[in-house]
Amino acid sequence: MKSVEILGPVLKNKGDELTLRSVAERIEPHYALSISTDLKIRGQENLPELLQLTSLPGKDEIGEIFHRRSLSKFLSVAKRGIFLSLLPPSVLRKIGYINSSHQVALLDCSGYAYGDKWSPNRMIKRAEYYKTLREKGIKLILMPQALGPFEDPEVRKHAKNLLELFDFVFPREAISENYILELGIDPAKIEICPDVTHLLEGPTPSNSEIWSKRVAVVPNARMQDKTDATIANQYIDFLVECIQTVRANDLEPVIILHEVNDDRLVKTLLSQLDKDIKVFNEDGIISKGFLGSCYANIGFRYHSLISSLSQATPSLASSWAHKYEELFDAYDCKEYLISPGLSSQEITDKINEFLAPEKNKQLRDKLQIHATRQKKEVENMWQRVESIIST
Repeated sequence: MKSVEILGPVLKNKGDELTLRSVAERIEPHYALSISTDLKIRGQENLPELLQLTSLPGKDEIGEIFHRRSLSKFLSVAKRGIFLSLLPPSVLRKIGYINSSHQVALLDCSGYAYGDKWSPNRMIKRAEYYKTLREKGIKLILMPQALGPFEDPEVRKHAKNLLELFDFVFPREAISENYILELGIDPAKIEICPDVTHLLEGPTPSNSEIWSKRVAVVPNARMQDKTDATIANQYIDFLVECIQTVRANDLEPVIILHEVNDDRLVKTLLSQLDKDIKVFNEDGIISKGFLGSCYANIGFRYHSLISSLSQATPSLASSWAHKYEELFDAYDCKEYLISPGLSSQEITDKINEFLAPEKNKQLRDKLQIHATRQKKEVENMWQRVESIIST
């Protein structure tokens, strides 16, 4: 069976899990979904069916390893390679491996990893790896994600080197598209597409009636470490104001933890509240079910917002990167992207307006129309991806 490698979603957060599930749902009926041992990416707990690509060394390669490395390394690689080479593909898959010679494509699902906000080291390392794959005729596809800006000269240089290697690039929105066009990437291999997780369905919770009177609050530590000092320092107070205003509207606020790194932020937030609040830390797919069933979402994690908006749940957020503005623009609800820097009264007024029953209904009707369009665009993207892989 041929394999497709997925690279990018390796952190333990709900967005990564949702991305992995979305890709697996589409790819696995036709290909074995795999990860690269070359980049030391371990299997994901949420998707145990991921196979590790392994290159089984032949005699020439074993001899080269012996010549360049220690005898102990030679014996280790030779023993493993010879053992695995003797196994039929079906048995190899049962123990979690697939021969890298079966790989036909790589899908880069990094989310948001290439731009001035990040070190160029990741791009340098991946460009080296991707070049080896291209030499083998393996198709490289950059799946829908945010990109840029690329104003830093070093970041710009390495971004261009990396992005030129792809057979096709799917920026998630127009700003990202403009950033990569400015790098000189061929427009013929660029097409805007929403995030892949739009098509993934979350299970409806058994107590959906209770959730219909809840407002999810999804904190994000990036609002403190990727924003200026003024916004970062106001963020906790802003969250407290949001929660208090939800309660004043006779709705139950609940916290959904969408990223392991947000745990410390949530603990700080809890210490600032005058009443207890439920905290949910479930798998991403379960969280998506919650977000589709709740009255509204005050969310700051990108994939929590896709989970709610794609299910027509009214959502309010703040931004630390252009991907938030573009997402809310796509759903025609940019007026509910607000800053923690607003006054307490301005925050309260905006949330009261947002939570009003008539406004909630109007937003749901509008969001449903936009969600249908977004899902259609993702479906079209998958058809193009499947065509690229198969040719």
